[in-house]
Amino acid sequence: MIGYYVHHQGRGHLHSAECIAAHVQGPVTVLSSLPKPPPWNGSWVSLPPDAATAPLDPTARGRLHWVPVHHPEHRERMGAMAEWIRRERPIRRECPALFVSDVSVEAATLARLMGTPVVVAAMRGDRGDEAHRLAYDPRTPSSPPWPQSLPESDWPAHWHAKTLHTGSISRYDGHDPGARGADGRFREKEVVVMLGAGGADLATGQIQAAARATPDGSWTVLGGPHSPWRVPFGNSLPIRVPDGPSDERFVYLSDVLPTAWQAVAYASVPPGGAVGGGGQLAG
Repeated sequence: MIGYYVHHQGRGHLHSAECIAAHVQGPVTVLSSLPKPPPWNGSWVSLPPDAATAPLDPTARGRLHWVPVHHPEHRERMGAMAEWIRRERPIRRECPALFVSDVSVEAATLARLMGTPVVVAAMRGDRGDEAHRLAYDPRTPSSPPWPQSLPESDWPAHWHAKTLHTGSISRYDGHDPGARGADGRFREKEVVVMLGAGGADLATGQIQAAARATPDGSWTVLGGPHSPWRVPFGNSLPIRVPDGPSDERFVYLSDVLPTAWQAVAYASVPPGGAVGGGGQLAG
């Protein structure tokens, strides 16, 4: 049995867990505050959320990341993980085979304190703070989703020595990338922007500007805070407006013209026919 802690922020941690579990020979139990997804057929331990607006000493003076004092949900959360580790003992009274932390210093430390082997899902960036060193310093393997040829340059040698590089992990591995023409090339240039559900620094305006710069392709945005949207050749549709008039005039124009055209087309108005209208259409 393998226990797999999945962080609730975004959906990337969950997707990685699903991809990895599909290749594991044996049962995997997920421990998470996220709702159990329909495709998951294994065991699932629902952890209570432990957010707080005014937590008391949440980092233990900088030595941990989230351990708020006198927080009942946090206590229940840690107790549920400890109870699972205690309960999932085979007949020989051994601990679960492995506990994967993706990603929580507290979950990894708890499992290690209970004598369970731990694998930490490593992440890019500066991890030299006391809390990360608590999880990374022991002889605990880390599993970063990047190739060995692109290591973190500021990691100490003993971190590199116990690192098992997996390379990129994708839930789209093996999927058909799309239809191709007789020459073997894709029929259109497709650009896919994948954003995490936890948020991104990439603004919609930046995506639209990039789309306008590639007029022979279509853009698809997956994830992010909004629903996926697709604009086939959308970067060839916008037109540049002249300087001078206010933005409001062009906003109304972008709505009035398509609406008026659609109304005339649906009404099958003959050439030279008369059309009556009101509101913005009349303006």
